[in-house]
Amino acid sequence: MTPAADPRKTLSPVTRLLLTGIMLVFLLIAGCMGYLGLKTFLLERAQQAWPTVEATIVSAQTQSSTSEDKQVSWSPVWSYSYTVDGKPYRAQSTDIPGGFDAHWYDSRREALNNGLSRPVGSAVSAYYDPANPQRSVLDRRTPRSTDWAPFGLSILMVLLFGLLILSGCRAKKVRWRLAD
Repeated sequence: MTPAADPRKTLSPVTRLLLTGIMLVFLLIAGCMGYLGLKTFLLERAQQAWPTVEATIVSAQTQSSTSEDKQVSWSPVWSYSYTVDGKPYRAQSTDIPGGFDAHWYDSRREALNNGLSRPVGSAVSAYYDPANPQRSVLDRRTPRSTDWAPFGLSILMVLLFGLLILSGCRAKKVRWRLAD
């Protein structure tokens, strides 16, 4: 008896399509996680080599973030201006996602008080991307042990996906041998 003749040993076309879709979504998520992890790591490394320029704080504000459990946290945000090769630029401390370490506080007042550490009109150091001077940060991102988590998880997901495929192929071979 061949495997195709035993309906218990074959998957329906709908089930195959569903499994293929799940596997593709699985790979897409792994790819996105890997990309974001690698992008963060490369930005962090690049920032360490960016040159310094004197900048002037133009404004200080706060931003809020609400967590899943409805907790609100606050962080200071600075707007600043600087000049590179005679060309003026203006940026915010949050312009580059993941490009800085935000300090989050439980109250807006605490964030505002921290914002006063760089008063409006004060001279501060900024670090700019020499390839694109419009990209700059006030604080270089500090490496963390969790920075590799998205990239590592994506590799783990791809390996798990590969193991699932291999185990499925082996199971199919075993079924074919048993059927003979």
